[in-house]
Amino acid sequence: MKVDAITNDILQEIGAASGASRAYTMHFRGERLMNTHEWTRDGVIGFREKLADVTVELLPEFSKILRGGNRISIKSKDDIKESMPCEFAEMAEEDIQSLVLVPIHDPDRPNSVSGFAGFDFNTSEDKTIFTELDIQTLTKASLFVSCLTKISELVTGVPLIRTDEFNATMKYRTQTAATMFNTCRCLFASSPWWNLPSLNGFSSIVHKFVASNTPVLGVRFQLPDMPVELPPSDLKTCARDFKKNNYAVITPSVWIDGGIDRDDLDEFHSACKSAWSKIEPDIEPYTSFRNVAYARFMYRNGSIHGLKYKPFFQVKPEYNVIVGSTPRPFDRIDDSVRDSPVLRRMLQILLEDVWGGELGPEVHIGVHPTRVRNWHNDTIHNKLHATLEGTHVDSTEKVAVMLIERSNIGAGGTTSLYSADCPMGLLRDNPSDEKILQKYRLASHTLKQPFEAITFSDTLFKHDASDFVAADPKQKAWRSLVLIMCRRPNTSKSPIDQRVLDGYTPRTPRSD
Repeated sequence: MKVDAITNDILQEIGAASGASRAYTMHFRGERLMNTHEWTRDGVIGFREKLADVTVELLPEFSKILRGGNRISIKSKDDIKESMPCEFAEMAEEDIQSLVLVPIHDPDRPNSVSGFAGFDFNTSEDKTIFTELDIQTLTKASLFVSCLTKISELVTGVPLIRTDEFNATMKYRTQTAATMFNTCRCLFASSPWWNLPSLNGFSSIVHKFVASNTPVLGVRFQLPDMPVELPPSDLKTCARDFKKNNYAVITPSVWIDGGIDRDDLDEFHSACKSAWSKIEPDIEPYTSFRNVAYARFMYRNGSIHGLKYKPFFQVKPEYNVIVGSTPRPFDRIDDSVRDSPVLRRMLQILLEDVWGGELGPEVHIGVHPTRVRNWHNDTIHNKLHATLEGTHVDSTEKVAVMLIERSNIGAGGTTSLYSADCPMGLLRDNPSDEKILQKYRLASHTLKQPFEAITFSDTLFKHDASDFVAADPKQKAWRSLVLIMCRRPNTSKSPIDQRVLDGYTPRTPRSD
């Protein structure tokens, strides 16, 4: 197959266009790294031979982040001198001032990372910093190469990237190669890469393979000469709606479109249900009907970093009608949820795709599991208050409210958005307040499916949710949610210890 030639041609195309000093791909083989392809600008020293087969301990932090499905963008090697000494040493030795690395995913298994693609920008070159467009181009190119590699595996029956045994029937190989080739052509038909001479030979081989094995399928199968237009994905539709209205409903398929595997999503759902059943009750006056916890993260230049030991409390506690000025410390959520790659990918999808990167390169993220129930100490009281504080804001910038589980819920639990001038603290289940709220209500939605969500700009709306009614009032009923609150950095001081809220301190390490 011609994957090597195509990969080299693409690296040359994108490397030259970006102004990078080097463009390359590396692949994981267990605990080893292999530099499989490399392009260098004229006069720039290459390192493919040196890095042809090295241990991941050469780049331990980079390897950990990339294997978690996160990209890396370093604007100056000096930024990681203390936190990533091995990576700093390697960048210094190779004269690298800045770099971008993106994971290479198996198109069959989006959460499986086989390696990474990278741009290096040398200290001695004219261009020493990358742009967001460079990152997007590298990401798209890595997907393109990954798809072609997968097609090559199917056609030849020989695994090029994966180390596990390749066992696939001819029917599966033929049908999947044809389908993936068509999809690849649809996704990249407008790209100049599709017209690379090296790809012509590749296309011919795929055509011949499919044609010669068509009888195996039992149907007439032919690759179309022209790419067909794909309908917009649910993710793109969601992003379009948010851009237009500053709010959108997120269906579970949005997460799938964003690259989360269905099986991984199911496993994450089980972990969430287990974790939500264990979280501690909230403070008064919520103790008898609500449980709440937290996890905190930072998004920085495309990567999600856990702030495992940084406690949560509201930035502006006075905004909370019930609690007043009292800070609200919460218990930390179970690590099975907090450390899940699915959760971190969800956060990336929100920040980068649904909200379109509006919050910029550095974002503070609060993730708050919440469980509302109709019992306390095993005594059923049927008080299911969704938002006892009434209409409110969350003192943040972007919010997503996502359903985890509904059990024995007959009615209620409808989230509503109101115009920004709506009064605070009005209770929709109070008839006199509801009469006022009708003038301000802009949208309403009831979450019914696991991982269905509604997202909105917290600065542009007030919001609330209606109380629940148990389908069987004699039985336990609950509704489990996760609230995701995102904002840009805040330099205010903590009301607990007077330290800067968002500053990195000994109490708030940069990583896990």
